[in-house]
Amino acid sequence: MNDNTDGLQRMLDFLNYLDDQNVHYFIEKYSPDGLTATLTFVGLRIEVEFTPDGMAYSYFEGTEDVFTDEQRLRDLIKQRRSQ
Repeated sequence: MNDNTDGLQRMLDFLNYLDDQNVHYFIEKYSPDGLTATLTFVGLRIEVEFTPDGMAYSYFEGTEDVFTDEQRLRDLIKQRRSQ
């Protein structure tokens, strides 16, 4: 990717790269000036945000355990909302 290209072209170049690599992704809008591409792999999620000024990413590693305890789910949500 060329750092001198505008934000949209930078994103399109990256998405074309993902397509060439057969990587599934989805795009969401979390902020008024950016779009985020999310990629998921076993044990890894990557969020790449594109804005007019540049690109930044975060990654999250972990297990893919499945839980069925509904109270634990509610507690997790309460904990995160209170932060």
